[in-house]
Amino acid sequence: MCNSFLDRTYNFQVDNGLFVAEHYVKVNYKDITLEDLQKYNDDFADRIKMYHANSRLGFMTLHNSYLTQRNKDIKTQMLELLNNVGNDKMCCICGKKRVNVNMDFAYSSLMFGTPSPDKFINRGNNLKMVDICPVCLYLSILSFINTQKMGYAILFNTDSDEMMRDITADVQNRINKNIILEIEGSKTERKFLETVTELKSDKEVYSDLGYVELIRFSNNPQNPTKIEVFITDNQIILLNKIKYAGLIDEFFSKNLFRGMTRGHNLVRDLSKYEDVSVELYDILKEDYMTKKEIELVEKITDKLIEFDGIKALSDLRLIVNKSDFRKFLIDYSSKVDLISSLNEATEIIERHYDYKDYLILNLQIRLKGDR
Repeated sequence: MCNSFLDRTYNFQVDNGLFVAEHYVKVNYKDITLEDLQKYNDDFADRIKMYHANSRLGFMTLHNSYLTQRNKDIKTQMLELLNNVGNDKMCCICGKKRVNVNMDFAYSSLMFGTPSPDKFINRGNNLKMVDICPVCLYLSILSFINTQKMGYAILFNTDSDEMMRDITADVQNRINKNIILEIEGSKTERKFLETVTELKSDKEVYSDLGYVELIRFSNNPQNPTKIEVFITDNQIILLNKIKYAGLIDEFFSKNLFRGMTRGHNLVRDLSKYEDVSVELYDILKEDYMTKKEIELVEKITDKLIEFDGIKALSDLRLIVNKSDFRKFLIDYSSKVDLISSLNEATEIIERHYDYKDYLILNLQIRLKGDR
């Protein structure tokens, strides 16, 4: 385990606070000390109060906590957390031995809305009830000033330190210019895409990037909410291809971004639509179909068009199960040389749910005359 005072935890609140601290202390997070956090505490508290006054995000993120109660001494409460670092137990978030089970803490309102080990929010509202160290709680509070509003409160998290630094710098620069970071909830996914593709384009490559996650959340105790949208580096590369081909509007209009974040095969999703551009199909099939699948689908499509492509497309759309698909192949194979071997037929029938959609999409594009 790393011996530095602060490390990545991959808890989305704690990590965002970590990079906020790094941004303002201007020291790599691995070199930040407890004394650094104590020294900058007043500045952090002032920034939190200022951002809360402008955005009102405290009602979502630290509901009924110190931010939403008037005349609370935020600076003292935050500093008390840092003055109660102990070594009684391991923290269940960072894994460091700095939990103080007998902490001397006069305020309870600070705890509400910060992480807990088994729930999204700390319903106990009492540090003594959960083995989370004061430092992780402190960082989770700092994450507030990296928060934006898109219907819910949102935070980004990624395994890339460089991207986290860039996201943090972008958010802090806009906050410091008094730009309120509120986007309509319906545009959340679009904003997520714009953020990650623009950062990726500006940087060209993040050598340590594996994934980016967008977390929409509300810590309201009556209705706690957490919605995660997760995309990998390879998906970001694909999104950039689509974006720079001028196809992003079509991609969103067909709900493909949502399908991507849910692990769907986007070629199959695309087959549900009749107005599909050949350009988008060509980009997606290279990512979601193997070379063998593409060749096989093209070969069968050629044969179906040669016989009666319009009727074949109509018949394919009526198929609901494996038996229907087997019957379709047998019927058309009796009229045209559709399948090369028994092994090929077996493979196609066993994966009828894939091949039916592949054939529907390929046929309708070919019949439109785009090829």
